[in-house]
Amino acid sequence: MTALLILVAVLQYHWTTEVSAASEARIRIDLESSMATWRFDLYHEFSAICVALQVGPDSGARDTWNDYVQRYSDWSLITPSPDSVESVYKNPDLVQDVYAWEPGDGTQPGCDY
Repeated sequence: MTALLILVAVLQYHWTTEVSAASEARIRIDLESSMATWRFDLYHEFSAICVALQVGPDSGARDTWNDYVQRYSDWSLITPSPDSVESVYKNPDLVQDVYAWEPGDGTQPGCDY
């Protein structure tokens, strides 16, 4: 009877170890998937702003801060719809204010537009 109990204990330990390893693998895969989704969502949030504020190759050298402020203003007024393309996606909680500071102009950072 003792030998049988020892055998059952060893088998139970072995099975518990296998189940634990399988659970760890499943949790790791779920976490990696969730993190990949989170990174994609974060990238999507920031890339929408970049796309909205980007300039064409012919206007980038001549653009002033007011041009960027106008693009931001236009972007912030967009009302997303189910038919909107991704480049016009906006999250109003992501950008609250826009500040422009040009180094060397003698002022402190914080000019709110």
